[in-house]
Amino acid sequence: MAKIRILPQQVAEMIAAGEVIDRPASIVKELVENALDAGATRIAVEVRAGGVGYLRVTDNGCGIDREDLPNAFVRHATSKVRTARDLEAIGTLGFRGEALPSIAAVSRVTVTTRTADSPVGSCYTLSGGGEAELTDIGCPVGTSFEVRDVFYNTPARMKFLKKDQTEANAVATLLDRLALANPSVAFELIRDGRRTLQTSGDGDLLAAIRIVCGGEVAAQMIPVRSQAPGGVAVEGYISLPRTSRTSRTLQIFFVNTRYVRSRTCAAAVEDAYKNRLMVGRFPACVLNLTVDTSLVDVNVHPAKLEVRFSSERDIYGAVNLACLEALAAAERPREVPKKRLTMLSLDDFDYSDQQTRIGAPAAPAAAAEKPAAEPPASLQPVAPAPTVLRAADEAPPLPVRPAYPRPAVSADIERTKPRTAPPAPPARREITPPPSEPVSEPETPAWHVIGELFDTYILVQQGEQFHLIDKHAAHERHNYNRLRHLGEEPGDRQLLLTPQAVTLPREEYFVLCEHPEVLEKLGITAEDFGEGTLLVREIPMLLDGCSLQDILSEAAEKLMQNRRNLTPSAMDELLYSCACRASVMAGKKSALPELAALADLVLGDEQIRFCPHGRPALVTLSRRDIEKMFGRLG
Repeated sequence: MAKIRILPQQVAEMIAAGEVIDRPASIVKELVENALDAGATRIAVEVRAGGVGYLRVTDNGCGIDREDLPNAFVRHATSKVRTARDLEAIGTLGFRGEALPSIAAVSRVTVTTRTADSPVGSCYTLSGGGEAELTDIGCPVGTSFEVRDVFYNTPARMKFLKKDQTEANAVATLLDRLALANPSVAFELIRDGRRTLQTSGDGDLLAAIRIVCGGEVAAQMIPVRSQAPGGVAVEGYISLPRTSRTSRTLQIFFVNTRYVRSRTCAAAVEDAYKNRLMVGRFPACVLNLTVDTSLVDVNVHPAKLEVRFSSERDIYGAVNLACLEALAAAERPREVPKKRLTMLSLDDFDYSDQQTRIGAPAAPAAAAEKPAAEPPASLQPVAPAPTVLRAADEAPPLPVRPAYPRPAVSADIERTKPRTAPPAPPARREITPPPSEPVSEPETPAWHVIGELFDTYILVQQGEQFHLIDKHAAHERHNYNRLRHLGEEPGDRQLLLTPQAVTLPREEYFVLCEHPEVLEKLGITAEDFGEGTLLVREIPMLLDGCSLQDILSEAAEKLMQNRRNLTPSAMDELLYSCACRASVMAGKKSALPELAALADLVLGDEQIRFCPHGRPALVTLSRRDIEKMFGRLG
């Protein structure tokens, strides 16, 4: 009996749909790319319940002819490829004819469309790839897709979907990237009845970056525009070296306006920042590469997220050179233009000599021409007495500098003036035993701070021992221990008198709204303020004065790096970073009371011996060790 069977068409279509459609964001991607290929300048996306229950994509493109609607939902039916030769130079975002049949195989679809030369529109409805219905309808020029009940007939796919907020965030992230790739197209996103994205479509890429990534990121961007000899054009924006991030989440690349993930482009950008950024820091960029379509293969990934270039070296060189030129231009000092003199300009004249004190009579013109009066006799320099040289004197006298007499001070004021004693040296701190064990003398000898070495290390003498303390490592360990035990002690968190609004790139904002428990573990209470902004109301005491923008951004990056599931080790890394930000910095001079307080922390807590990264925070030498170094022990 034959074991190999031909699958029914419906089952085969559902299997094929799984390669293209894996979540609502995949449906939105295919429909929006079709709208862009249709020449749309306005695209609106609406999602409800994360897009699983309902999503709609409306555009003002060229529309679909009535007779083409049934064929549009047949697998491998497309208007963009006719022969095999066309696959060698693909210039559209869609071309395989799999999007619409894949969507229809796993959902209920309704299409409303009209072309410019048709007096009436068409409505095409089908469910699960079954029987379809075609009717006439009145509608504007363009196309509107309504998709309901995604994966209603494929429960195996349904159970792998995330919660509604996560799926809606994936749609929003996709729209953000498409808006950056097409700044001349006006995009709109409506989530559960609330508009969360709206771009103008005026072609200004920096304005789109400001909407998607936030105003602070956009303010640190510099333009890139370069044409490489190989015909590769690079255009977009990169961040200034003083603005860097802990991950590559804001490195966005497009090839012929198609969003791609490219290690070649990322390596070229980061190499341009060599010797400009610290290790572990990454630049942000939004770059579009215009490449001859015959030199790039866009059909190497099922979701078309990766491409293959005919010459990776040419692409690397073009991107690297473009970034180097942009950075060099930004670092070049700007010339201050000279002020142009005009007859009506009042800034070209100096009126400082005509200013008079309020209430003082104006000086007559004649007096203004007189030379300045000499100072009063009491403030004039006293000329030294002339020196008379005797015959025996061979050398002329040394010049005497004129002296100004000290103003007389009343004797009564001198007598009543308080005389302050010089400040006493800081008292030595002693570590005393607990009251339950009374002893006549302390168990440990007294210690005192000798000073600070290289503005980094605290020098402490304690009896016959000499301690060398790394102040940053010690303080970092102390803060890390406090962050790990937040909430166990009263007063370790504080409510902000004025809540602080923090605006983040939209992808980071979405992931933090989705996982508020991560901020809660850091002792931060924040709420969604809308439009990519979080309102911070409570922070730990030790984070007072730290940049909340950097802390929230790093928390979001950790979540995205760990696929939105923060492991204990990743959470520890986040605590390390927060503790580091709240600690005193090495290389910065500290006052003696601060050094004494840090030494008290280290010598009084056995847990502060290593920083969270494992570096030693305390090194101790005995008197014998030091005398042995200098050969005093024979």
